[in-house]
Amino acid sequence: MKMTRLLVTAAATVLAAAPALAANLLTNGSFEDRTVTATDACQGGIWCLRSNTSTPGWTQFGDGVDLVHNNYVQAPGFEVLVDASNGVNFLDMNQGGALGGIFQIVSATAGQIFHLSLDTTAWAVNSRGGLLGYELYDPTSGAVLASGSYSDPTGGTWITRTLDAAATSNSIGVRIQALRSTQAGPGLDNVILTADAVTVPGAVPEPATWAMMIGGFGLIGASMRRRSRATKAVAA
Repeated sequence: MKMTRLLVTAAATVLAAAPALAANLLTNGSFEDRTVTATDACQGGIWCLRSNTSTPGWTQFGDGVDLVHNNYVQAPGFEVLVDASNGVNFLDMNQGGALGGIFQIVSATAGQIFHLSLDTTAWAVNSRGGLLGYELYDPTSGAVLASGSYSDPTGGTWITRTLDAAATSNSIGVRIQALRSTQAGPGLDNVILTADAVTVPGAVPEPATWAMMIGGFGLIGASMRRRSRATKAVAA
C-alpha cells in the first residue's frame, strides 16, 4: 500500500514538473528573415530598408518601420548606439515623425497562459525619447489582455521587457507600435512569445513525460530495494 502511494506521488510530481512549451511561437521574432545589404537605403544611409515587406511573418501598419542592419551609419550628430540584440537586424519603429507598428497572431486555447518578451532601446543619439507600446490582445474581440510601454531618451542598452496574459479565445495577438510622433530612435528586437502547455483531462502523456515518470519509478524501486536489504541485514 505504501509503495502504491509512493508511485502515485512520484507520478504526480513528474507530471507537475513537465516543462512549458519553450519554442518561440512567433515567426521572424528577431527580424532576420529579410536580408539587408549595402544596396538598401533609408534615413539617408545604406544598410537600412523601409518596406512593408521588410518583416516577414509580421503585418506592418502605419508608416515608419525601418529594418536596420548592424552596418548602418547615420549622419554625424545622430550616431548609432547599438547593434542588434540578437542577430544582425533590428527595427526602428519611427521614421521622421511617422508612426509605425507591427502585429502577429498565433493559435491559442482559451485560458492558456502566454509569455511575451522583447528587447527595446533608443538605438540612436537623440534628445527626444522614443515611446513604444506593446501588448497581448484577443484578435476575436479586440480586447487588450496585457500591455506595457517604454520611453528612453538616452539609449545605448537593450532592455528586455515582459508581459503575461491568458488567452480568451482560440488565438492571441502581439502588437507593438510607436506612440509618439515626435520621438526618435525607438528600437525593437528579439521578440519572443511562448506558452504554457495545455493540460487535457485524460490525455496520454508525451514520450518525454513518460520517460521522466519511468525514471522516477526506477529511483523509487531502487530506494525500496536498498531499504529492504537493510531491513533483512538488521533482522539477521
